[in-house]
Amino acid sequence: MIHLHIHSHYSLLCGASSPAELIARAADLGFSALALTDLNAMYGTVEFQKECEKAGLRAIHGVEITDEARRYRPGAADRRFPAAGPRSRRAAGA
Repeated sequence: MIHLHIHSHYSLLCGASSPAELIARAADLGFSALALTDLNAMYGTVEFQKECEKAGLRAIHGVEITDEARRYRPGAADRRFPAAGPRSRRAAGA
């Protein structure tokens, strides 16, 4: 099994664990590889790569990028992806 959506503490307000902690847990669970996909940042990639090499895991590097212009425009996500809109709008029937 390879988990492809992991945020480390380099993702502001999204992750709490260091790359080393994530890799140690993945190794304990018997993973052969692990991806690091921090939010709008790739600050942890060097640390992640080095720790994966130490643990014998294959490192997969990625990033989750948000489009700030689309993210803050009211209703933009609602039209294209109804489930992505704010809960308050869906609950209000808008």
